[in-house]
Amino acid sequence: MNNVSFREGNAVELPFADDTFDAVVTRLSVHHFDRPGRVMSEIFRVVRPGGSFVVADVISSEVAAESELQNAIEILRDPSHVRMLPGSDLTSLVKQAGFTIESETSWDKPREFGEWMGIVNDPSRVPPLRAVVRALAKAGASAGIGLSVHGEEIRFFHRWNLIAARKPGGQSG
Repeated sequence: MNNVSFREGNAVELPFADDTFDAVVTRLSVHHFDRPGRVMSEIFRVVRPGGSFVVADVISSEVAAESELQNAIEILRDPSHVRMLPGSDLTSLVKQAGFTIESETSWDKPREFGEWMGIVNDPSRVPPLRAVVRALAKAGASAGIGLSVHGEEIRFFHRWNLIAARKPGGQSG
């Protein structure tokens, strides 16, 4: 392919000129950013006027204590996790960067503990995290993700949010 190139860079200082892209898409990345607001501003900078931005990521509960517990569980599983934002915070960051939101949708994806832990690169994390999550579920702490125990299975959900936005100006459509 002649029209594709790969460049590595830091998301808070994207290695591209202003107004470079017709569209930017990011999926399952925001919860790994230390400064998601700065990243959104950089994405805004590199999208041309009238260009599109789509972000899809998992989000946490709007209830602060539930969000904090969910993020603690996620960090124990994956130390690269920084913070799942509540949906309202993610929406606010996209707007604060300067984008106009055209559509937003969210949905719950059912998860099972074993499947979720299957993507961790450190198997030594599995037994202690299983014990903690099972105890939380049995104590009735949902962590905003519907933690529950069914026989030997620990179940929960991840809430996804998909935002389609546009940078004002230019030709749209």
